[in-house]
Parts: sequence; structure tokens; C-alpha cells
Amino acid sequence: MLAIYDGSRESSADQTRIHKWLELPLNHLGFRLEYRNVEEMFAERDSSRQDIVFAVSWFDAQVPNTLQWERWLDQFGEGRLRIAVIGETGFPETHDLLLSRLGLRLEGRIPVTIATEFRLFDPDIAFFERRPDAVVPPFSVLKATNSSVDPLLGIHDRRSAITSLLAVSGPNGAYAIDDFALSTEPVTGTSQWLIDPIRFLELAYDLPLRPVPDVTTVNGRRILISHIDGDGWNNRSHVKLLDNPTPTAAEVLRERLIKPFPGMPVTVGIIAGDMDPALGGDGRAVESARKIFALPQVDAGVHTYTHPFVWEVFAGGNADDEMAWAINHRTTLPPWRRIAIALRDKLRQATGVYRGPISSEVVRLPRYYAKNPFDLERETTDAIAAVNAIAPADRPAPLYQWSGDALPFEAAVASVSRSGVAAINGGDSRMDRVYPSMSHLSAIARPVGKERQIYAIDGNDYLFTNGWKANYASVGRIRETFERSDLPRRLKGIDIYYHAFLGEREAAVGSMEQLIAEMLADDTIPVRAADYVRIAEGFFSTEITALGSRRWQITNRGELQTLRFDHASGWKVDWDESTGVLGQKQINGSLYVHLDPLVTTPVIAVTRKRDSVASSLTNARWNVRGLTRNECGMEMLASGFGAGAMTWAGMRNGKYHITAKRDGLTVWTGDPIASNQVLEFQIEADAINPLHIRIDCEHAAL
Repeated sequence: MLAIYDGSRESSADQTRIHKWLELPLNHLGFRLEYRNVEEMFAERDSSRQDIVFAVSWFDAQVPNTLQWERWLDQFGEGRLRIAVIGETGFPETHDLLLSRLGLRLEGRIPVTIATEFRLFDPDIAFFERRPDAVVPPFSVLKATNSSVDPLLGIHDRRSAITSLLAVSGPNGAYAIDDFALSTEPVTGTSQWLIDPIRFLELAYDLPLRPVPDVTTVNGRRILISHIDGDGWNNRSHVKLLDNPTPTAAEVLRERLIKPFPGMPVTVGIIAGDMDPALGGDGRAVESARKIFALPQVDAGVHTYTHPFVWEVFAGGNADDEMAWAINHRTTLPPWRRIAIALRDKLRQATGVYRGPISSEVVRLPRYYAKNPFDLERETTDAIAAVNAIAPADRPAPLYQWSGDALPFEAAVASVSRSGVAAINGGDSRMDRVYPSMSHLSAIARPVGKERQIYAIDGNDYLFTNGWKANYASVGRIRETFERSDLPRRLKGIDIYYHAFLGEREAAVGSMEQLIAEMLADDTIPVRAADYVRIAEGFFSTEITALGSRRWQITNRGELQTLRFDHASGWKVDWDESTGVLGQKQINGSLYVHLDPLVTTPVIAVTRKRDSVASSLTNARWNVRGLTRNECGMEMLASGFGAGAMTWAGMRNGKYHITAKRDGLTVWTGDPIASNQVLEFQIEADAINPLHIRIDCEHAAL
């Protein structure tokens, strides 16, 4: 998929309308985007590329070189390139090649819109998240030039008796006028879709039934991860512990939010500078980290060394840029206020409550620890080494967590990538009563030059507490995003993402305790945050090859284990024609197919016919792999967190005997009974290290 933008108006791929508003819907449909600046598009480079069959654009003005843009489009014959266009086409109104390709022509403009009414040609696509305002903006009059154009949304002006098309689809793609596709509110920064963007894109590309790589679900359950950024690690907490009346925020996290939840894997990312005595650390900070990292459900994480707040300041490698930025962003306060802040901060330092720079509210710095010049090697490689020196020797840090604005420059992303450590953060996804739209959900990843930054699945506590200044109990409001991003389509997994400073306030700790318990009790599969990053990377590497009608081969998927078929009610796995498939589950009208991680090249076939006889995993709270089926049972390996709940379909009715072993020793047995060809059970055992599970039928009946 080519994502075409105008570099003269949008400085980089991650600053485009496409990335902000359309990449998530495109990712949901299985598309990986290759961003291309329209100023750098040359027909000679792309004319021989057979993989260019889909494109998307969202301009807000005519492009600088329309002749070059026209030549590029001309290389694609009728029907070879399907393009989805929102907003301007990039051409002048007098010679609009792209509108012509889409079967449209301009016939004037309606400047006064006091007497208009909408025509809902496709009710499923219109007014998706909101209706237009009572008085709509002036609009161009668009007419179809041929009968192959399917109108989706129109508007009728009663004064002139003219009806204009606002959104259409056809053989070469689809088009929507900007003002009637997405409504944006410049004061609040909120936006809402007037049309269903996913349905619009499905029509634009005429998508058939096909498998889509899915990063939201594993083994039929919604992915649940958690990670903590170490900001505020050493801060004094207002929460009192039974054996510690003056704990730090980190100590509260361990006792209240981590240790009581062994079934919730969590990555705890510490700032190396917070451990460094030369900057902000001491023995107590290190000891807190050691105790947390020792818990079996915890992964050590790396939250940089000096905690940059604004990464682009350091992209040029010039030490003077940091001071220049600080001077340009200093806060001017009256003298009495500056003196009060200085005295307050000195008192905090003396009492151990505050360890940051004095008067940080007067001079804003682009990173937390600015004692030494910025060094990218120290910020990445050295930070990883510093955390590994504290972590258990057999469990080094698997994850790097971007700090501050979470907009690292290309060299920083490349540096972490070379280390072999996964990386996450950024995106700030939310979808709630304040931001009630999927337009505020981020894509899977951010393009950064030739590199890729995997975003956090959801936003964090900082967003809901006014920058950690008030409303501390509102950290639990992220559950609104969890709920809304699951219906009517599952767009996101679940990420319980917060900062160490959350441990300062009882209201926040109590709210987070409740949220963790609720999410663990839901239909989720807890996985490590680093594993989610590998799954997300698998989205970008997966290759799908059609082997014939309704049959596909999957290769190069990495750690991604779920393929999804949309609009698939009534469809199911064809077990006679499939290999490497664990099971299937219908969710929101889509068929989710679970793959066996130990089968590198699985084949998926689907059918509407009656199920063939095969045991099929409906859902599991643990990761299942290495499945072998026999006449009356199966064997597999499984690992995960908490109790191992599983549901299998296609089973013979009757009693089964299940044993779970590790290193040849039995750790659990059970004798569940299957009815209606469904077998449900829950293994009460520790499976952080894999278990060998054997299921045998006893007196099974057909």
C-alpha cells in the first residue's frame, strides 16, 4: 500500500493525516504502508513494480508539481491501481486527472448551505460517529460520469435543486470530500468520523474474503499487556505500607500493584539515571529495582538513561542545541514566584522527597538529567547494560521504553534495534467520552525514516490526570478505551500502562488495583510487553500467498499467531485442507484463526460446509504450541500466567483425563467431562516455564 503525501505541507510521514487518522483502519484491514512524498514520485522507479496495486492520499491543497503527479498516475492502466482519496486530489479543478479516474467531474460550487439535506445512499457508511453540523460548509458539486460509480453519501441543495456526491466508490477506488469524511474541532483537538473509514476503505479496494494478520488476539483471547515507565521511582509516597510508613513510589508499586498479581506479567522500565549515584540514585533505588525484578512475572525494562522529554532536540548531535532549546522554552515568572519555587525545591531535596533540578518549573529542560552532554550510546546501549546489571542474570531486560514525547529520531531507533532489545511507547491511544472516536487510536507503529517504532497499545495515566496534577483516581478511565476499541470491531488489545509516580497517591493505586483485577478476570490472555512488540513486528513481515480458492499459505510471520477473516459469519476452518492450525473463534462477525507457533509455514483453508471432525482450540489463557492430535486426545506444550483456562471444540462427548508435567514430573491432573462436543477445563499450575499437557479420553462416546 502506497501512502502518498505532500512533503511541502506535511514534513514527514509520521506527521501526515494518513498516519494520524487512516493508518489504524488500514492496519486493521491488513495493509502495511509505504510512505511516499509526492515530490519524490517518479514513474521510472515504479512502472515495473507489480506490487503497487493499492494507494491512499489525503491532500489539503494542490501539489507543487502536478505534471509529475500526473505522469506517475498515467503509468497505471485502467483498473491496475485502486486508490482511496480523501480531501483534495492534488490537481487543479480545471484539469483533475484523479477525479476523472474515479468517475467524477466538478460542476460548480454551492457557497450558501442553509437549505440542504443529506442523501444516504449507503446507510452503513454514513454518520458513523456523529452527524454533520446543522449548517454544513460550502461544497463543490460532484457528479458521476458513468454508471460504474456507486454513490455512498450525497447532499441535496433545495434552493438550486442540485444533488452532489460527497463520497463514492468505483472500479478505480473511492473518494470522499474532506469536510464530510472527518469532523475536527480545532479548539479541543478532538475529531470524529462522519463516514465509517474501514467500510470506505473496504469498498475502495474491493476486498474479498481473505486472511488478515491480527495483533489484538492470541488463541481466541484479547491480548493483555502491562508496562510501567520509571518516572517518579524515588519519589516519596503518600501511601503507607504496613511495614514501611515512608515508602517510595516504587516500593508501593511492588507491594500493591505487582506482587499481589502473579498472573499479570508486567515490564518495569527504570531510568538508569535514577540508579546512578552521580545523578539521582542511591542504594535504596537499586534495592527496590532488584526486589521488583526478582518477581517471576516481572521483566526488567529500560526507560533510557537521562530521560529525554523532547527527542528531536538531540537529533543533530550538537550539544548547543540543548541549551538553546532550554533558553527558548524558559518560563517567565514574577520574582516572588521564582524564590518560592527555589525554596520549595531545596526543602524537597533536603528531605529526600524531590531529587530533580532546582526550580525546574522556571527553566524547562529537554531531558531530566542534563548534567552531562547528551550521548546516544549512553542513552541506549549503556542504559541497557546498567539495567541488566541490576536484573537477574538469567533474565536480562527484553524491552526499551521510549521516554518523554516518545518521538525518537531515526538514529535512536536504529541504536536500540541493533542491541536486539524490543522497544515500545508513543501513540497515546484513547477512545472515551472525551475523545469519542477511533480517530484517536494510533496505528500499530510509527514510521521513522527507514526504521519503525512500535507504539504502546493504549494511552497511560499521564493523559487522565492532567499531567499528574489532579484527578488521580481517573487513571481507571482507560477502561473506556478498552471497551470502545473492542466493539463493533476489535481494533486494539489491552495495555495497562502507567508510571512509577502512580505509587504516590492512594486514589490512583486503588483505582489501578481494581483495573488490573477486572482485566485479569476478563476474556484476556496476559502476555509480556516484549512479546507484544514481536507480534507487532510480525504484522510487518507476514507474507500471505493464495494457493487456490479459499486457501492460503502463511510465511515469515515471526511471533504473530493470529489471522482474521472479516465478514465471515458462517465461515470456518477447513481442517482437511489446513495445516498448523490450533483452532478458531468467531468474534464480532469475524473468524479468528489461531496458528501453532512451532509450525513455520501453516496453511489456512476456510469453508462454509459442515465441520470435519477435529479438536479445535476455541480459546486459551496460555500460549499453546506443538499440538499433536490422536484418535481420542491430544498433546501440546503450554506456557503463560495465572490459571490455564482452555476451551476445545470438536471433542467427543464424555470423560477425559488430563495431566500436566514439567521435566517428567506431574504438577496437575484433572478429569473434566465434554458435552455438546465442547471440553472446558482450567489447569491450576504455574506455567511461566512450559508444561507438557496430555489429554486422553476415557469412555468417550460419539
